[in-house]
Amino acid sequence: MPWPVIEKLRLRVRMSPIVVMMVLALMTACTKQDSADRVKEFDARAQWAVQAFDAPVLTQSQLATMLESDDAGDVLLVDTRTEQEYRVSHLPNAVLWVDFEDADPPDRVLEHARAGRPVVFYCSIGYRSGMAASRVAQLAESQWQIFNLKGGIFQWANEDRPFEGGPLVHGFDHEWSQLLRPDLRAPIE
Repeated sequence: MPWPVIEKLRLRVRMSPIVVMMVLALMTACTKQDSADRVKEFDARAQWAVQAFDAPVLTQSQLATMLESDDAGDVLLVDTRTEQEYRVSHLPNAVLWVDFEDADPPDRVLEHARAGRPVVFYCSIGYRSGMAASRVAQLAESQWQIFNLKGGIFQWANEDRPFEGGPLVHGFDHEWSQLLRPDLRAPIE
């Protein structure tokens, strides 16, 4: 090889650690911005979801407090996502109610509510669960405690709270899965 070509290769080899460091720094900055954008987008969508329905809203920290109390067994969690989403993971001891738009609430939900114990509906971020909670709230008697979990399982998982079924969360579809931290996203089929 001619000497000028060899000199250029040496220069590239010497500069490559610097280039690698610059690329890594740029990637880190982009990742932080992506994370901040994801949180901002998540908050906007979760707020929109809970405002769409009349059901009383429960925050993540309020639910965590309820589940850590001595009365944790009194709380019934109702997952209103699809069966496929539920199989990937769900909140601890949650029951599944897939047909909430068409079918009557499961007997277990009604019995629990009639006994005056809290029933917390959740989905990915709070829209489907808001619809289900509103349906049940229309049937409600005064002592019923019906809630929609703001932020759903996405926020629960993003805050590193415990869930069952696996280490990942079904993201509903490719667009909505972007609201989950990347390390929590289950593959979408």
